[in-house]
Amino acid sequence: MRLRNPRRARIPQRIKADVVLNKMKFENSSFSPRLGYFALFAISLVIPSLYFHLLDEILELTRFPPGGLLPFPYLTIKWLGALSCGGPIVFLSAFLLSWRFPDVNSPSTLAILAIAYAACMTVYAFFTSFSLVLVLEGIC
Repeated sequence: MRLRNPRRARIPQRIKADVVLNKMKFENSSFSPRLGYFALFAISLVIPSLYFHLLDEILELTRFPPGGLLPFPYLTIKWLGALSCGGPIVFLSAFLLSWRFPDVNSPSTLAILAIAYAACMTVYAFFTSFSLVLVLEGIC
């Protein structure tokens, strides 16, 4: 008895038809990951703009007079705020790459990028609020 190669196993016709129908549903739907990338790009512009217009000026006022150094919590908030400019760049490049590469133009890639960005911004928000609570209580 000859053993089958598992890579060449036959896929039932019903499953093939479902895959084709699901692909057709996605291609014919009004949802486009490109629109999602553009929406995430627009949303991700808010945090860097708030940082550079509001928080950066306030952080500059907290420098120590003799050397002009920033306390560590403020310096870390400043660095993380500067890193927040990477989000719009990532989403804009994903939007532009989605025209060239079909793998980028998929809902799963959009979901991965959105979840990663949400996780990074959550960590940034927690660290900023925790640092500000420590400062307001006089611990740092």
